[in-house]
Parts: sequence; C-alpha cells; structure tokens
Amino acid sequence: MRRIGITLGLLLAACSDPCTAAGVQTQLDGAGVGGVVTLPACRVEGELTVPDGVTLRGVPGSELASAAPRDIVVELRAGAALESVSVDAGGRAAVVMRGDASLRDVTVDARHGVGLYADGGVVTMDGVRVTGPVTPDDAADPRWIGVLSAPPESASCPGASCECEPGAVDEGMGRACAADGRWLTWASTIGLYARGATLTLTDVSFEGFTETGVLTDASQLTWTRGAVRDVIGVGVLMRGGSSSLTDVTVERVVAGLRGVPSYGVIATDGHAMVSDGLVVADGERFGLLVLGATAANADLDARGNGDVAVWAGDSSGFSITGASAVESNGFAGVVISESSDVTLEGLSVSMTASVRRSVGAFGVQEIGDGVQVIGPGANVVLRDVTLTGNARVGLLADVGPGLAFTNVSVDASGMAFGALGGTRDVGAGSIRVTNPSGWDSGITRSVTASANDSTASGAFDAIVTALPDGVAGATGIIGPMY
Repeated sequence: MRRIGITLGLLLAACSDPCTAAGVQTQLDGAGVGGVVTLPACRVEGELTVPDGVTLRGVPGSELASAAPRDIVVELRAGAALESVSVDAGGRAAVVMRGDASLRDVTVDARHGVGLYADGGVVTMDGVRVTGPVTPDDAADPRWIGVLSAPPESASCPGASCECEPGAVDEGMGRACAADGRWLTWASTIGLYARGATLTLTDVSFEGFTETGVLTDASQLTWTRGAVRDVIGVGVLMRGGSSSLTDVTVERVVAGLRGVPSYGVIATDGHAMVSDGLVVADGERFGLLVLGATAANADLDARGNGDVAVWAGDSSGFSITGASAVESNGFAGVVISESSDVTLEGLSVSMTASVRRSVGAFGVQEIGDGVQVIGPGANVVLRDVTLTGNARVGLLADVGPGLAFTNVSVDASGMAFGALGGTRDVGAGSIRVTNPSGWDSGITRSVTASANDSTASGAFDAIVTALPDGVAGATGIIGPMY
C-alpha cells in the first residue's frame, strides 16, 4: 500500500506541476470555454491539446517543445488560441489548428515537420514568425536533396537492399528512415499548410524551409505585411481559393542541388489573387507565376530573379498597374502566354539579362527580353509601359487582333532590339519576325531601337507554351494530412 501511495503521489505531483505537459493539460482541460491558462516562464515538453474556446497564454520565457519524433506540440481545437509563447518543434508539427483558431505573438523554431497546419475554420495570426533550418549560406548543401518531414510509422524493410528500418531515427546525424528504407535528412518541409481555411495574417513571416514556405489549398488568404525567405523549392503556392496580399515580400527562393527550378509565388487551379506592394526578389529561378488563375497586381516589384520574373499563362484575367517595376531579372521580365483580358499599365521593365536555358523539347534557348506576348487572346493591352536596357529585345510579340498598345516606350543599345512582332512557331519554339504594317501603333522607339529593328528578320527564341516546362512537379506538391 505504501508503494501505491508513493506512486499516486508522484503522479499527482506531475499533473499539478505547471512546467510539465501533464500539469498544463490538466489546467487546460479544466478551463472551460472562454478560460485562459497562463504558462510560467519555463520549458514544457510533450504534446498539448487546447480545448474548444480556451486560450493558452505565455509570459516572457514560456516555451513549448516536442518530446518525441512524431509529436504535434500544440493542437488547437475550435475557437482556441495560442499567445505569447515560443515553440520548439522537433516532431511532425509545431501547431495544428482544427477549425477556428488564433495565434498572436508566437515564434516557432520548426526543426522538423510542418510549422503550422490549418484544417478549415477561420484562422487569425498576428505577430507570428516561423523558421526552419535552411539559411542563405547552406541552401546549396547536399543534405537538402532528399528530405523527410517526419519518420513514418515503423514498418518492415521492403527489401534486402534497404539502408535502414523504416521509421528509424538517427538524431545525431539529423536523419530518419523513409518508408522505402532510405536514410533522408530529417527537417521541416513546409512553413504553413492550410486546407479549406479562411486565413487572416498580419506581420507573419516564414523562413528557411526545405520545400515550401506557404501552401494553401481551396483557402481564402488575407495577408498584410510579412515575408517568405530562404526557401528551397516554392515560396508561396496557392491552389484554388483566393488571396489578398499587401506589402508581402518573397525573396531568396532557391533551387538548391535538386535539379529542378525554384518558384517565388505560384497561383494556380483557378486561384483569384489580388496584390498590392508585393515584392518577389532574388529568386534563383522563376518569380511570380499565375497559371490557370487570375491576378490583379498593384505596385508590384519583381527584381533580381534568375528566370522569368512574371509569367501569366492560361489566365483569363491578369493585370499589373500602379508604380510597378520588373528589373534586373534573367531570361524574360514579363511573359504573357495564352492569356486574355490582360492589362500592363504604368509598368517599367528594365535590365533583363540574356540567359541560356535548356527548355524541354526546344533544346537550348537564349533569351533576354523585357516582355514577351505569346498567343494573344482577347483584350491584351500595354499602356504607359516603359522598356529600357533589356539585353536582347524590349518587346517580342506574337501579333494578333487582340493586342493593343498605348504610349509604350522602348529603347535599345548596342545590338539589342526595341520592339519586334511576328508569328509564333510552336514546333520550333520561336517567333518569326515579320513586323506587319501597323502592328506597333502606340509604340515609340528610341533612335537605336528604331535602327536595329529595321534590320530584324528570321526566328527569335520565344516562350511558346502556356506553362513553364516541369512546373507540374511544383504545383503538385502533396500537403500533409494530420
């Protein structure tokens, strides 16, 4: 009896200790809707569930942490909130939100798994920062080539050639064994994944993830002030749903050593995007892609990207307005391909560098153009657009009846061309320049551009497809299921 009493006493002590997961969970379970549980200034390790309508609030020094490789550190039930706390996530996820939820003044160190996961509901975040393990200095490290967000449930090795037992974890080496028996780097893959949610983000940032900064499926996203930085793969991927992005910066999204391109922002699957003051900068490859979606962008800043900075493909509504600038990118500044109801107004496109790329069936193409308009649909208008200092051609257009120019200014220097029009050759991946009479009404050329353009003839490499080669691998990223 004495031993039983001692054991019971230890259990009760643990449950009442505010610095243990059991102690905190006991308080949470007893709080009731509208209740607030305050965390002390200590580290609490383990999994916690915040019940419906309860707030878990920290003080300076409050920290929640995972205790096992498959932990979800905090799960918020409908109407729950997490405030003023730091989260050390070394398991499957840092914070999982099931239904309406609120995060305020939260920092997450997502060493493994997924930073934030929102499954439906109305979710608000204010003053949230989520960081993964990637830095600008190590983004090209070989360890990021194969990454596993969480070890699978243990299973038998599927073959004699397996390196390890699936589900095994080697914490010292920072790796876990995948279901196919291979060791992979064990790291955080996605900063935020949202499915069927209505999200309002204010001053929220995501940095250092190995696959995607933000991924939304069939969600409504309103994001004011924030950033995605230093991601390998895709900065922001929005499939279906809608978004309103104000003063959001997406920068330094890189390809690493995986052999596939990187993408700053992708809107696809019918997504309806509106942006004001969006910055997409210094990406290793592509910048902003609107593919089978619509977008209205005001005061857009797309600069320093190594490939096409802005691409609208198969879009039925796309615009860039306001004081927008596309500057110092590679290959092409703006590509409008197989799209209709397009307006580029007040836009400056400058200093696009000439770059050689291997482009699918077309082999190697060398392009350095400010704007390409390919397969113009109904109502493609360039108005008050300035094209300066682009390496090969300021404007290369597939001329058709749906294309119109008003007050477009083009310069050129050296051997570069100003504005060329012709006919697309899909099989050859080019535009054969013909400069038909009257096609360039509304375009003003500099002296050099006019002289060079008069000598142009033959085929010019062009982007003749609606979607970038290989982009399906990025748009098809599978979100986690928790």
